[in-house]
Amino acid sequence: MASKLWTKEEISCPVCLNTLTEPTTLPCGHNFCLDCIKKCWDESGNISSRSNTVSCCPYCRETFRLRPTLTKNSILENMVEKLKMTLLDTSPGYPYDGPEDVVCDVCTLLGSRRKAKAVRSCRECKLSYCQSHLRAHLDILLLQKHTLVGVVAKELQLEKLCPQHDKPLDMYCRLERRCICSLCAVEEHKSHETVSAETEQAKKQALLAVEQIKSNSKLQMKEELLTQLGEAAGSLKGFAQAAVEVSDMIFVELIHSLEKRRAEVRDSIKDREKTLAAQAARAETRLRQDITTLQRRNSDLEKLAQTQDRILFLQRWQPISLLPDCEPSVISERHSFGAVMSIITEFKELLKDMNVDFLEKIKQAELITFE
Repeated sequence: MASKLWTKEEISCPVCLNTLTEPTTLPCGHNFCLDCIKKCWDESGNISSRSNTVSCCPYCRETFRLRPTLTKNSILENMVEKLKMTLLDTSPGYPYDGPEDVVCDVCTLLGSRRKAKAVRSCRECKLSYCQSHLRAHLDILLLQKHTLVGVVAKELQLEKLCPQHDKPLDMYCRLERRCICSLCAVEEHKSHETVSAETEQAKKQALLAVEQIKSNSKLQMKEELLTQLGEAAGSLKGFAQAAVEVSDMIFVELIHSLEKRRAEVRDSIKDREKTLAAQAARAETRLRQDITTLQRRNSDLEKLAQTQDRILFLQRWQPISLLPDCEPSVISERHSFGAVMSIITEFKELLKDMNVDFLEKIKQAELITFE
């Protein structure tokens, strides 16, 4: 029968969300665990520097000028113990926080072992509440006037408040380019150009749209250039291979041409060698003949010189005749192919200079670039 009159939420502490342990009743009529309400009031006095309220009901937010004396409600405790026989002593089925979730500030304030996930935040209270601790804002008329918003982390809530006036940052100073509150706008910034944060956001969103169009245009251009670059880079290997094949073919032709010229020069030198060798052989034959003739003549001249008889001397003188003055050519330095070697050396230097100029022209040729 008792289980039909009482629900699990009604015998649960609004702070720890567990079944009441040593329950105590506040003057407003709400029940809490004795230890939970003590911790709540002790902790709120240390960390709630923005509020002048030290002792208030965590559920209905009713304030007490003097901190009430907390005593255990023995009747309620006995009733809870009896109800435990019919109701399971488990926490309400609300989701608990994960690594990325914002936890309930009330659960954190009380040091609960399991902190519930916050579902809404209150701008006036500057706290985030789980589903259970949010009931007060939904049930109590005074708290219903508070503004509930989506869950906002405590750090972000503080960032949205003016550190000087503890007011929402709902104005914008265009001179100092920062958000301010309404009091800052009429005090420190009264000579500055100020507008509502909503107006400034609309203006900047319009500028943002223009920047997005420019950025998208640049992005599209870069993507097109990237596509063209990929196509050029893909065909680069083929172009380079074709150039290598053509250059190899031309150089092979040049090498064959030089080989042919080398053979022709060699043949020319050999022919010249044969011609000069034949001339030398003929000159040698004539020289040997002249030597033989001169040897006979010298013998006759020696006999004539030894003749004492004048008549005989004069008779023998008549047949003597002089040799023709014709000397054969002999091989000298000019016949040692020095001129040919000079011409070949000059040709080599010419090719060397041409090769250097040729290579420089290739390096400086207008080729495709990617910069």
